[in-house]
Amino acid sequence: MFRQPAHCQPLLALACLLFAATATLADTAQLHNNTGLAYYYQGKDSQAYDEFVKSLELDPTQASPHFNLGRLFERQAKFREAVEQYRQALELDPSMEEALRAVERLQGQAPPASGVPQAASPASEAESAKLAAEIEAAWKKGDKAAARTRLTESLASSPSAIPLLLLQSQLEEQGGNIAGALASIQKARAVAPSSPDVSTRLSLLLYRAGLFDQASEESERALTLNPALALPHRVLGLIMLSKQKPVEAHAYFTEAVRLDPKDEISQAQVSKLAKQLGLLHYNNGLFFFQQQEWAKAKEELQQAMAEGNLSPEQSALAQQYLVIAEFSAARVAQQIAKLQEARKNEQSGRIDKRLQFPEIESSPSIWPKGRHVEFSGYIVATSAEGNGSLILMTRNANEILFRESGGGSGEFDQSFRSNTEMNNWLRILTPRPLPIDSRIRPTSRIRVEGELGISEFARNPYNLSFSKRPLPTVQATYLEIQREQREIRRTQLNRDADDLGRDSSTRRNPLRTTVPTPFIDTAPGLSGPLKIDYLQMPPPRRRIAGG
Repeated sequence: MFRQPAHCQPLLALACLLFAATATLADTAQLHNNTGLAYYYQGKDSQAYDEFVKSLELDPTQASPHFNLGRLFERQAKFREAVEQYRQALELDPSMEEALRAVERLQGQAPPASGVPQAASPASEAESAKLAAEIEAAWKKGDKAAARTRLTESLASSPSAIPLLLLQSQLEEQGGNIAGALASIQKARAVAPSSPDVSTRLSLLLYRAGLFDQASEESERALTLNPALALPHRVLGLIMLSKQKPVEAHAYFTEAVRLDPKDEISQAQVSKLAKQLGLLHYNNGLFFFQQQEWAKAKEELQQAMAEGNLSPEQSALAQQYLVIAEFSAARVAQQIAKLQEARKNEQSGRIDKRLQFPEIESSPSIWPKGRHVEFSGYIVATSAEGNGSLILMTRNANEILFRESGGGSGEFDQSFRSNTEMNNWLRILTPRPLPIDSRIRPTSRIRVEGELGISEFARNPYNLSFSKRPLPTVQATYLEIQREQREIRRTQLNRDADDLGRDSSTRRNPLRTTVPTPFIDTAPGLSGPLKIDYLQMPPPRRRIAGG
């Protein structure tokens, strides 16, 4: 059997274990990085920081956690730490354009002066949020003077507390002081320039101040920082209404309701616009079409066209989308049926399925041991194996057609002797030693029937290289070996080349060649095939020790 020496096997096993462990650590590190991003978008900076650090502890070669830490520090106005993280991300991945732009944006920015408030730590943020909730509760109970006094005192001791600044802006707005509300939110913006909550609040104030373009930019900024926010979509919908764009407004309000089903203001606007425009089914159809929910899109578009209240442009677009939705729905149904059939074959079809070589080569583990198989190819080498023999076989006729280069002939060596990949190779195990016969030799044609065994790595005895993947193994029950004459052999080789070309779905067969066939010295009287049927042979006698 052609396999690695015994002293190399532990090293190979250790290498496989190290590779598997590395892959597992990389996957776990990526999971922590994704979890940190989820916390980041929820505004939970402390949990996000812990997840990014865990990701780097598991895999320090990642650039993404460093970049995400930079974003986290930038949101907290810790610009020096943010620049350092962005630079580390660039060292690991110089092609990360986002990190490069962030460094260029922040590297010239000096640390905040002593008079500029710093971002609150995660612990102080929680305390400030609790304090803001208590002050807001007192305000709602009617004790407004005491609530305002306590808020002023709290801001004097913690001028950078974002929850307190947001509450101050809200109370100023309720008192009709839009300018004061904007001033408070601008202070919060200076402390936390990358806070989605601050950008959302600022966009709402800018809208109420009549600054629609600035409000729209701030809403888009908030959605860039956290796409899961519903309020910025509502603000954009209100802006579209103010600009007399009801269709665009309907789309924004619909998205706000999807993100926050409890948003009653957006729900009311969706219903109002749908009745006003008569486009409920039309807009729903377009929404489902964009989401590639073809069946729902088809149903909504059909109802929209049946109502007959569409403009000519909308009617033409609805017809076009309806045709696409019907076609896509039919294709989806076909794909589902195909997947169901494939699943059925996966579960029960293997019993009757005739296996092809590419199936067991690419997915050797899914086919149960003991399946009957039949393959044809050419002998590469033979050796003793236990009480029987091992035959290395190739199905690639190209390795037989090409002769080895030598003597300055210029021919390129593509024979099995130079093969280091060993694709289309398999191992054949026989229950008895092979007979001494001149037909059993390299390049002889062989057909094998038997049972599928466990795939194993093998070694090319000519160049001592190991196979890149485990080779399929066949426990032989029948062999047929042939040393054919030149004319017959050339025809058969070209047929095998054609078969291999068809397997790779190529129109023009690159393996068919006109290179002369090597001389075959078939012994007289042995031109017919050698047939060995192990099932018809009596069981071998076992030698008794000392007998």
